[in-house]
Amino acid sequence: MTHAVLVIGQIDVLGQGAAPAFGRALAAAGLDTAQVVTSIEASSNPMAPGDMEVPAAVISWQIEEALARGLPQMVCLGKLTSEEQVELVAKHLAGCLKEVPLFCAPSFIDEEAQRNVSLRCIAHWKRRLAHEVDYLVVGPEDAELLAGSEVGDTEALVPTAAVLTTLGCDTVLLDGRFPGEPMRIQVLADEEGLHVNEAAVIAESRQDYSTATLAANFASGLLSGLDAVAAFERVQETLVDQAALNRDHSCDSKVRRLIG
Repeated sequence: MTHAVLVIGQIDVLGQGAAPAFGRALAAAGLDTAQVVTSIEASSNPMAPGDMEVPAAVISWQIEEALARGLPQMVCLGKLTSEEQVELVAKHLAGCLKEVPLFCAPSFIDEEAQRNVSLRCIAHWKRRLAHEVDYLVVGPEDAELLAGSEVGDTEALVPTAAVLTTLGCDTVLLDGRFPGEPMRIQVLADEEGLHVNEAAVIAESRQDYSTATLAANFASGLLSGLDAVAAFERVQETLVDQAALNRDHSCDSKVRRLIG
């Protein structure tokens, strides 16, 4: 059976984040997924050992097994923890990506805003994979590492999204939320220009949607046949409705296009 989406990335022991959560979000939209595990987060305890990389041979076997069942409709790429993993994935997907779009939501920063992969790995990701990415979804911390400039507030999101398109990524969706600011901003940059969504942040809550949730919803829209702008607009409507439902509040959202 051919899987609709091939998801490559990290798993955690509870299955709450990373690739499994992304896969569940796609499954909720009726999309079948195959998952390739690149590393395991064994504990959320900061005193515990860090991520455990899956051996290169095992990653290769997983990708080969998934692709042997046929080409997926999309490849979704998450966290790669070393230069070796970047090179391995790039080589295995070289033929596939000529026919299948690459959707990337990389994770270079952990929950405490600490870099969790080396700068050499990030630089190699930019050299080997950035030009293959059809859709890139990142938060401000990861965007800083890719763009090489600080993203300290919402005003920096638009120019940063424009810079990220120069890496070779066709479409960039940058999600930004900053403490104390009344709005959460998403910026979509593609060949048609820049589109900005401004959504009110109702309250700090674990129920609030994450960049990963945004990415999964965006991928789902694309796989349903929508173009990037339509998928972006549908994501905003969905997330705003969810936010209002979770908190029994209203949430204002406005999508606007920047010309130029």
